[in-house]
Amino acid sequence: MRDHRIGIIEKRLKGIKRILLFTGAKGGVGKSTCTAVSALVLAKRGYACGVLDLDFQGSSIHLLLGMEPGLPDEDRGILPRTAAPGVSLMSMSFFTGERGVPLRGEHTTEAIKELLAVTQWPDTDVLLIDMPPGMGDEILDILRFIPRSEPLVVLTPSVLSVKVASRFAQYMKDSGVSAKGVIVNMAAETSDFRQLLASEPALAALPLLGIIPLCAGLDKNTGSPDGLLQSTVAGSLDAILSAVIKPESALNLKNL
Repeated sequence: MRDHRIGIIEKRLKGIKRILLFTGAKGGVGKSTCTAVSALVLAKRGYACGVLDLDFQGSSIHLLLGMEPGLPDEDRGILPRTAAPGVSLMSMSFFTGERGVPLRGEHTTEAIKELLAVTQWPDTDVLLIDMPPGMGDEILDILRFIPRSEPLVVLTPSVLSVKVASRFAQYMKDSGVSAKGVIVNMAAETSDFRQLLASEPALAALPLLGIIPLCAGLDKNTGSPDGLLQSTVAGSLDAILSAVIKPESALNLKNL
C-alpha cells in the first residue's frame, strides 16, 4: 500500500522550482557550509530560498546561520523559520535542540517522510538540501521521494575524498540519477587534483562546476550570515551557482 505521505510530499514541494542536493558521501568535505552559503548567495541575488537540513546526526546549518533551536510556527503544517532575508530553514534541530538523534534504518526513513510531509514551504525558487555523509537511507530516500532533485557532488582534493565520491557518483549513474556536477572544496594553492579527478571515470564524466579555495578564517564567520557572505567561499560559490543555473558555463573534466 502506498504511503499517503508520498502524495502529500509532492503537494508540499509543488511550489518549489529547483531542488539542489549537496551530497558527496564523505564526511568533513564542507557540504553544510556550501549549502548554507549557497542559500545566502542566491538570496542576495533575489531568489527565494529554502534550506532543509537532513543531516540528523550532524545538524549544523542552524549554527552556521546563527539560529537558536526553537519550535517553528504552524499553519496547516510546520512553517520553516526565517534564517536570513530570503532564506527559510527547516531542521530537526528545531525540535531536538542540541541533543543527538539516534535513528536506525526504518526510523530514519519515517523521520524524512514526516519532515517532508509536514513542512509547509512558501513559494520557493530553490530548495537546497544538506545531505549527511554516506550512501545510507537519507540519500536513497530523497532520490526516491524527490526524483527531480539535482545532486551536487562536494569533495576535497584528497585521495580519500575523491575515491569515496567516485563510488557515490558511480552509484548514481547506475541508478539512472543525473548529478549536476562536482564542487571541489577547500583546495590549497598547491593542490594538483585535476589528474586525480580525471583518473576516476565516474567523476570525469561529470562537469566540474567550480573550485573553492581553502578559507582559513571561515570559522570566525560561523553564526554570521553577513560574515559568510563576505567570505571568499561566497565569492567562489557565486560563480559555481552560475554554472548550476546555466549548465553550459560549466567546465568538463575531460577537457582539463
